[in-house]
Amino acid sequence: MARKILTGNVSYLDDDLKLHTLFTGDTVSGEALKYITNTALLTDADGDSGAGETPTDQAFAAEVQAYVDANKGDELRKLAKERKLDGAGTKEAIATRLVISDRAAAKAAADSGTDGDSGEEPTGRAALEAKATELKVPFDEETTDAELEQLIENASE
Repeated sequence: MARKILTGNVSYLDDDLKLHTLFTGDTVSGEALKYITNTALLTDADGDSGAGETPTDQAFAAEVQAYVDANKGDELRKLAKERKLDGAGTKEAIATRLVISDRAAAKAAADSGTDGDSGEEPTGRAALEAKATELKVPFDEETTDAELEQLIENASE
C-alpha cells in the first residue's frame, strides 16, 4: 500500500549517506520507508494516518526536541553547515537532519569498531584484534571474542 507524507517534511540518509527530503503529499517509496522512523508523519494513500508512535518514534522525537530546545535557529544552521547538511527550513527540520546525521555517524562508528572520533582508540572487536596484534597473539576471524580475550590475558601474564 502506498504511503504519503501527511504533514511537514521528512529528511533521511540512505545507506550511501545521501540525504533525501520528502514534502507534504509526496509518495514514499518502499526503500524510503525503511529509513523513516516517525510513522506519525505518514498516511496511507486512502488517507488513513500512520500515527501511533512507537518507542523508536518517541526517542527520535526526543532527540529532535533536545536540539530545538538547546539551540537557536542560527546555531542549528551552523551545525548543519559544519556537517554539510541543508540548513534551510524550520528549527525542527534542521534538527531532524542533525539527528539523522548523528544516527548515521553512530551506526558507521559501530560498524567500524570505533567510537567515531578520529584518533580515538578502537573499541569492541577492533580493540581486541589491535591488542592481540600488538602482543603477537595469533588469531583469525573464527576466533571468538571470548577466546581472543583469553589469548590476550595469557599472553599478558
